Amino acid sequence: DFLVSTIPSFFLFRSYFLSMIGVKSTEELSKENTQLRKELAKRGVELAEKQNELETTIKSLQTVIALKNQKIKDLQRKVDAMIAENHFKVNKENGNKEFEKILNLQKELVMKDVEIQKLKKESVSIPLAISAKNEPTQSTLRAKFKNISKLTGANSVSKVAMAGREWCIQIRMKMDGTEKFLDAFLEVETPFPPSWSCNAFFTIMLLRHKSEKTPYSKTVKNVVFNAKDYVWGLNKYISYEDLLLADNHFVQDDSIIIEIDAKVYPTE
Repeated sequence: DFLVSTIPSFFLFRSYFLSMIGVKSTEELSKENTQLRKELAKRGVELAEKQNELETTIKSLQTVIALKNQKIKDLQRKVDAMIAENHFKVNKENGNKEFEKILNLQKELVMKDVEIQKLKKESVSIPLAISAKNEPTQSTLRAKFKNISKLTGANSVSKVAMAGREWCIQIRMKMDGTEKFLDAFLEVETPFPPSWSCNAFFTIMLLRHKSEKTPYSKTVKNVVFNAKDYVWGLNKYISYEDLLLADNHFVQDDSIIIEIDAKVYPTE
């Protein structure tokens, strides 16, 4: 009887003692681990967005520099032509003004170049991943789907390896009242460890069989693939009315071609 009565007291004392010396329970550690994973996933999205923003800014500045360079070349050609035709007289009213324009443009270009170098250094300093296994992977999936007018369920094809997993394109037909739509998705094949997850940015493109025509495309941003959500994409990607319209050039021999450009950031 003494042993039975002392067992609950022992466990109460054990819990009290562990709390006093700062030892955390398994449940507390599990909650902290889950919170850390959520923070890591959030950080991955923020880093990806920052990188995209920096890349866009750098491209914009490079375009400005290209335009300024072209303007300098145009001015230089104008000066050369004036000299060749003996119409150019170096004085304060004309010649010096042309050279002053060139010098000002050159100074502006130097400042722009300094700004680009600064942005590039900032871009390099941003860690896109916590370790090598978290580095982003980019790839393109391409698939041809046949008998598109007779599609009734889901169809998945075109496997590509990214972030250590197999990925594929999935399409399916869906009715909304009397209207028919095509859904399009990016899918990571299961099974995989419950702890595995990744952030993804991808663009779904429906190609036209006339190559000079621009593809029909829609983009999906900042989604997280994991054991629960392993398929992401777009419901009602395009209506069957638009899909089958001859002038759109999507369907040839009752087949369509879909491409997905994807960039994934593992957060495991």
